[in-house]
Amino acid sequence: MGFTTSAVERHEEIDPPHVWWEPKKDIAHLPYIQNAITITSTLSITLELGLGVRMTRVQCFVTLRRYTKDAECSLRDITVAEDTRDIKITIQNHSFLDVSLFEGEPLCYVNHVA
Repeated sequence: MGFTTSAVERHEEIDPPHVWWEPKKDIAHLPYIQNAITITSTLSITLELGLGVRMTRVQCFVTLRRYTKDAECSLRDITVAEDTRDIKITIQNHSFLDVSLFEGEPLCYVNHVA
């Protein structure tokens, strides 16, 4: 019994990718913070990531970097369930201190799950 292709190659032919990332062309620091921002204590801010996604049979999840979580911030909605030209996130600051995020710093992770 000889196979002409490896098991990995055969799996990819049967089960093609379900996620297509669409970064914006004019984004300098993808997926990092584009401009320095401050999230005022106990308030929230909505940001565009500069990353779009098209998907079939999957969902995407966004998680904040450890630094931002340690500053007592969280995301309001972590699920991207439909195609979008630009993923938007809302970060809520739960602390009584302002949180500063600087240009070029990593902001979050975006993963997909089938």
